[in-house]
Amino acid sequence: MSLRHALLGLLDAAPMTGYELDQILDETFGYPWTAPRSQIYPSLRQMEAEGLIEAEVKHTGERERREYRILEPGRAELARWVAEPVPYAGARDAAHLKASMMNMVKLDEAEKLFLAHRDHFRQRLEIWNKRIDAIQAGTSPLLEARLRDQPPDEQAKLIAFKLCGYEGSAMRARTEIEWAEHGLVTVASLRQATRTPNSIDVA
Repeated sequence: MSLRHALLGLLDAAPMTGYELDQILDETFGYPWTAPRSQIYPSLRQMEAEGLIEAEVKHTGERERREYRILEPGRAELARWVAEPVPYAGARDAAHLKASMMNMVKLDEAEKLFLAHRDHFRQRLEIWNKRIDAIQAGTSPLLEARLRDQPPDEQAKLIAFKLCGYEGSAMRARTEIEWAEHGLVTVASLRQATRTPNSIDVA
């Protein structure tokens, strides 16, 4: 996924400043897509130069800010990207790779890694569930902006696929939580197997 398509997807909902895009990008996409601020502004300038978006300079007191909105070529590019096949790449999963080598560390260290993995995805799952709840309750401001100019049949389609995307992220988070808990059980089992008995029974 390229940063430009994540930005175009947000601008398709409503015009935003670079700062607003930066704030909402991680909050909205989170696990699927995050990007440092240093990449956001160059991408916006590049897309503006290509005619995909345009900026309007607005003044708040002495402050100047650029608010970006998507243009029809930008929507066409976003639709083209959505329709093209996903270029699946080889997995690069540091947590699972580390797990396969945890024989090199102490059990306490392995336990910490599994706990951190579980807690990270518990946090992500909480975020996804909030997004799902907001969509189902009709209280998502971003979704409201997207629905504003859509006909009823397109509204149902938009809501269904937004839910599908977030539900997929929630499913992934639950799987990672389950795997981390399996790792903790593995650590506990190994710890039990290596524990020295306190006493020896004599027949």
